[in-house]
Amino acid sequence: MMKSSLYALFSLLLLALAQEGKADACTNIGGTCLDYTAYKCTAGYVSGLCAGSNNIKCCQNCDATCLSNESTWSQSDGACTSAGGRCMDNTNYCAGTYSSGKCGGPATRQCCVLRTGRTMTERGYTLIKCFEGLCLNAYRDVGGIWTIGYGNTRWEDGRAVASGDTCTKARCDSLFNYWVDESFAPAVDADIGSPSPDVNQVQFEALVSFTYNVGTAAFHSSTLLKKVQANPNDPTIRDEFMKWVNVNGVPVQGLINRREKEADYYFSVDNSVCTTAVTC
Repeated sequence: MMKSSLYALFSLLLLALAQEGKADACTNIGGTCLDYTAYKCTAGYVSGLCAGSNNIKCCQNCDATCLSNESTWSQSDGACTSAGGRCMDNTNYCAGTYSSGKCGGPATRQCCVLRTGRTMTERGYTLIKCFEGLCLNAYRDVGGIWTIGYGNTRWEDGRAVASGDTCTKARCDSLFNYWVDESFAPAVDADIGSPSPDVNQVQFEALVSFTYNVGTAAFHSSTLLKKVQANPNDPTIRDEFMKWVNVNGVPVQGLINRREKEADYYFSVDNSVCTTAVTC
């Protein structure tokens, strides 16, 4: 029994060292390990350099030259924009299909055209904004992560929000719309299946609000999603919302309130939203 326990402990130690080594491998090339399904990386992702699930990849640093190139290349993106797509390095996640020949820059910079599916209404956008509030100056959230605008932790190019970052309301609105429209809403739509007449618009928007808060990877692996896929009107879905109220293992009243409101919105018990997001 003692040998077995020691072997298990040794195996866990080796695994931890391997995971740490992977994180260091990304850092050593100036990159950041991110969930590539949630964040666009301007310079592109590299696989195999980060610990965790297959969704966690190394986002390469986009220096001044990279940003300048992106600005120049984007001037030739008209064909992609007209097709309703967005040009980016093809190592990024695309909730649709990539096509070539519609973007400026190298061949690896391709046009991602999102699959036609559900989109958010203004009421849905407002639902999330009411929960998040608006902060024009970077602040640390309850988890200690630098955040700005309507709860955003990263800029469009994947850079983490940092101390001292600021944005105007218009800039914050643009950042918010970017992440909802190009990451969270498409990810939820893909997970629940589109088209799916069983999931109505308010249910979809409640799920996007939930995912905006907990992340696409968490929603993708959640029992909440499994129950929605099986029967979107299952009353125990409310219980699944209420499981996600902790930060570092401690219940947070603000999250309890949010989950209750999201569940009420989902089941159309209360579809009211605030008129103006609280500004900090």
